[in-house]
Amino acid sequence: MGFRINVSGADSSDAPADVVPADDYTCLCRSVKQVESKSGSRYISTVWKVTEGEYEGASIFGLFFFEGSDENFRERNKALMAKLLEACSLNLDVDSDRLVGRKCVLTVTIEPAKDGYAEKNWVTNYKPVTKSYKAGPKMAAPSKTGVRHGGPPEPKRPDTPAPASVAEEDSPLATDADLPDGEPPFDGSGEETPRDDDSLVHLI
Repeated sequence: MGFRINVSGADSSDAPADVVPADDYTCLCRSVKQVESKSGSRYISTVWKVTEGEYEGASIFGLFFFEGSDENFRERNKALMAKLLEACSLNLDVDSDRLVGRKCVLTVTIEPAKDGYAEKNWVTNYKPVTKSYKAGPKMAAPSKTGVRHGGPPEPKRPDTPAPASVAEEDSPLATDADLPDGEPPFDGSGEETPRDDDSLVHLI
């Protein structure tokens, strides 16, 4: 006879984040949480969902550390948060709930596995959505000699005017179809405890 499995109330979105290739991804902010580590320091965890391209639906975590003894590290994290808020067309003094449902472009790198921990993504930049960013193979640069591989030289093409720059628009808000059902997911690694007693602004 089998045994009963009951995981009622669990959210599969709390599973470890996907590891996606280093690239730019248009993403939707699903949640913003204030977290306390085992050491007692607090940081901000943001959860993002890739909204287009080959990795649509993948989860990416963006972390911000405003506490600790390294002042330069704290200032770099504050500057990165400022870039995120500006990319989402928000003021630098804002309630964290205003981020949820916003879209922007995340520049993602990969941190190699070390000290027994698996490799993971790390967000190094946030940019406004001014065009479609779809991760994929990059095209090779054209030959500087103007010679096709295995063929005669290419004919010289007339100069064409550069395209008009794309005007920066406000960060788009999510549609009902983009937003997850119920409470947005949280990075449930088992080592942190969410804190809801302080606001995002108090940390900065």
